[in-house]
Amino acid sequence: MNVALSRRGAWLLRSFFALVVVFLYAPIAILVLFSFNDSQLPSFPLSGFTLHWYHQFLVNPDLRSALERPAEDRVGVVLRGRRRSSPGPRRPRLDLLLRRRIMGS
Repeated sequence: MNVALSRRGAWLLRSFFALVVVFLYAPIAILVLFSFNDSQLPSFPLSGFTLHWYHQFLVNPDLRSALERPAEDRVGVVLRGRRRSSPGPRRPRLDLLLRRRIMGS
């Protein structure tokens, strides 16, 4: 019997997957939580609720341009890639299809 298909094996795989997801996303969730903290240093318990850090981000032109420039670059790359990769519908090459059938028989 395959261990992964058994009831206990499936439970272990699901548990392991859940632990990996928590390990990956917990630091991001904690950073988002601390971004609303009123204190200068990240520590528990949280001292208060503030949007000060987001206001600082929106006011600082260097930080805004650091976010806007790569976004503009990504849009340009996507548009150029779409134009180059879709010349029209592709037709299958019949000579290759027939050759494979003949060689495979």
